[in-house]
Amino acid sequence: MTQAELGKYLNVQNTTVSMYERNERQIDPPTIKRLCKLFECSSDYLLCQSEVRSSSLTEKETALLKAYRM
Repeated sequence: MTQAELGKYLNVQNTTVSMYERNERQIDPPTIKRLCKLFECSSDYLLCQSEVRSSSLTEKETALLKAYRM
């Protein structure tokens, strides 16, 4: 996906997408929500707060996955 395509989906300029990528501009919560929908992931995963892409796993499943990855 190009910056222009993502910008169109998010209703922002491709230069804004570029600024998001370079961490020069903060992404607002509604935009984060749209990105999560587009990429089918949780906001924690999108913001690198979780290694689990989707929140459909139970806590035990998440712990097991972490242990496996170690």
